[in-house]
Amino acid sequence: MQRQQLVHQTSLKQSHTIALAIVIPAKNEAKNLKQTLPALLNALKRFHNPFRVIVVDDHSTDDTAQVAKNYTIQVYLGQGEGPGLLAI
Repeated sequence: MQRQQLVHQTSLKQSHTIALAIVIPAKNEAKNLKQTLPALLNALKRFHNPFRVIVVDDHSTDDTAQVAKNYTIQVYLGQGEGPGLLAI
């Protein structure tokens, strides 16, 4: 099954310089992301600089991508034949 790349943008405008980018690789991590993402985003609010959180979903069979999208962050879905293969 071919997966389509999905990008869910942060609320930051593209023209802003990103001071910090956090990439979270994830496979079947919906349950953990429900706890981790709110805590991470709350901590980053104190950073007072533009930031981006990116979740790379590696062919999850649970709701990993949907959970990440609920927090208005970038989500990339894995492409290719097997685990660990991502085409951005």
